[in-house]
Amino acid sequence: ATHSIPNLKFPIAIDLIQRNVIDVDDFVSHTFPFSETAEALKVAAREKATAIKVVVLADEKQ
Repeated sequence: ATHSIPNLKFPIAIDLIQRNVIDVDDFVSHTFPFSETAEALKVAAREKATAIKVVVLADEKQ
């Protein structure tokens, strides 16, 4: 998390994800290979309503 308060709920969130209570696939809205980082940043800035989480993959094979 990128906020200044202690993240006391993080262990609870990890537990819910591990038990498949939360489907994290719904959080990632866009995925880009590293070679398209510039486009990923444009999408994140331009599509604020639909770009929930923009992921840039370090490994081009993914």
